[in-house]
Amino acid sequence: MGTSVSFIGAGRVGSSLARALSTRGYEVNVLVRRSLARAEKTVARVGAGRASADVAEATEADIVFLTVPDSAIEQVCNDVAARDLWQPRHTVVHCSGALNLQVLRAAADRGSAVLSLHPMQSVADTLSGAESMIGSYFGLEGCGRGLIVGEQLVQALSGRALHIAPGGKAAYHAAAVMVSNYLVALMDVASDLFVQAGLPREDAVAALLPLAKGTLANIEQQGIPTALTGPVERGDVTTVASHMRILDENPELREIYSLLGRRTIHLAKKKGSASDSELAAIAALLQQRNQ
Repeated sequence: MGTSVSFIGAGRVGSSLARALSTRGYEVNVLVRRSLARAEKTVARVGAGRASADVAEATEADIVFLTVPDSAIEQVCNDVAARDLWQPRHTVVHCSGALNLQVLRAAADRGSAVLSLHPMQSVADTLSGAESMIGSYFGLEGCGRGLIVGEQLVQALSGRALHIAPGGKAAYHAAAVMVSNYLVALMDVASDLFVQAGLPREDAVAALLPLAKGTLANIEQQGIPTALTGPVERGDVTTVASHMRILDENPELREIYSLLGRRTIHLAKKKGSASDSELAAIAALLQQRNQ
């Protein structure tokens, strides 16, 4: 099977994968963007391939990634098919965590192998994104030659493959969103409380990040629920009550705190770190409406 790759719509994920694969034995042929000028800038960041604004040039490669926004994947695939460019030698890949292989049906109908390969990574820019691809987990959906190509790509990146059934994509992607996107939202919520405490917002992330990193390290080293600490874990009813009182000033934050607190009670029960009566008292506090 060929090791030449091209990318249609090489944004952050596409350019990061291109750069990573170029260091792992794959030949990057073409990076296609709507604007040739943008494509040239992407090539400069990736350090491999040539720039183009024509999707036809991307089909020179054996493996063609459609790393456009999720909403555009099916249309781009259909457009290439309408030009009769998909061939049986191609493996057509999308990197969406939420979409299944149906969006690549036009390529499959023309004999191309199809694959969904989703990196379990948060990609902020090409350079750091390429580095983070190495050793990552990748969600794979495919069969036959497409799946074989996917496993080869993951192996080249020293990664681990997660084989996802078509019906499991939404739950899989929701899990990724919870620990990636919503972690940013949770840090923003904590920053609001930092300000409510009379502290400067510009210090919030710097002050809270070591705590978050320490918690992630504990999860990695000790697992769940052992890594759990804090007032709910130790059955500290008084502290939780003080939190709920101050959160009366902000119903949205109170709701977030209560929802997460109820899940934390579940973990504390599994850990066995607090008595049933203490956890019942905390549960009652969390269920109270704003006073």
